[in-house]
Amino acid sequence: MTEAIKRNPIILRSCILYEFTEGKPIFETFKKLCKKFGEDFMDYPEFEYWFMRFSQGNFDVDHDRNLDPKTRSFTDLPVEILKEIGGHLDLSDRFILRKVSKYIQALVDSWDPKVIAMMYSQGGDEIEHMTKYCWKFIEKVMVYKHFDDSYHNLLSLFKNPKFRLQNLNLRCPEGKKEEIIKILERSNQKIRVKRLDIDDTFLQKPTILHMFDDEALKLVAVTTREQYIRNLNEFDVFKKLEMLTISTRFCPSDATLLYNFPRLTIMFYGNCKEEDVSLFIKNLLQSTQLQICYLPRVTILIDFELIKSYFVQPETMVPDLPNIRRYPIPATNEFYEIKFGEKKISIKRKQ
Repeated sequence: MTEAIKRNPIILRSCILYEFTEGKPIFETFKKLCKKFGEDFMDYPEFEYWFMRFSQGNFDVDHDRNLDPKTRSFTDLPVEILKEIGGHLDLSDRFILRKVSKYIQALVDSWDPKVIAMMYSQGGDEIEHMTKYCWKFIEKVMVYKHFDDSYHNLLSLFKNPKFRLQNLNLRCPEGKKEEIIKILERSNQKIRVKRLDIDDTFLQKPTILHMFDDEALKLVAVTTREQYIRNLNEFDVFKKLEMLTISTRFCPSDATLLYNFPRLTIMFYGNCKEEDVSLFIKNLLQSTQLQICYLPRVTILIDFELIKSYFVQPETMVPDLPNIRRYPIPATNEFYEIKFGEKKISIKRKQ
């Protein structure tokens, strides 16, 4: 039914006329009709023409526009001028500009979006006075909290060949994951992002990690429960990173699950026992792949001095360096050096 209406210009004009009689502002009326018939139901200049004609008391919906005198419009400006104008618009203004016409939409979508970070998470909506999941964008100097984050606008960003992100942060329940997957799949290109922050929702199938450009992705931070640490081994991209950061409430009971990752940062933000952490470190030293690992202090509940007290074997001590321990790596001339600092414990592979 909707498609039949969209193909009939007389019916569409009649719909505009009906909405005009409701007395709503022009752009509010346009958005209402977009929601009802789809964002491509009519270019904004065409809609504006009929709305303004009705406001002047001309209600004939079968009027022939070819009889009107020719006028120049915004869309007649040279491409270079339009691009210059676009360079001074923020993201929310560009999303509005996309609605002017299909020609302008294609032009806007060809510009560098200048978005450097995106976040999808739960937050408060000051307008609707409720908590919901929404997108936030950062464009160098400004954070956008409230804007039209409709499917078509988001997809236009992810499809843009110039789209490059420094950071993408995705945290959502299973029910919201499908929305993100739908957008990324429809982008028809690998997403180029340097740092990806996710929770363990995205370690479970269906996942999104194959949708990212491996060469662009350098850092991944995962907040996970212990039962999903095993899933990390299913993704080869994690093994190629400059750093994989794992945040977990409890100290992992099985360090062998992390043996395949050469560069790690592990953050325990729960009430971990120092004995468990020391045992975890000793087991991690059995890895043949580990190159570097950081364990930063993220809670005062963990006593680093107490952890160090579990590393007192004489053969691992280093003269005049009380905070250093060295563990030989079997069948090599290398060793793991553990440094106990005030703010972090570091493990590095050395010769």
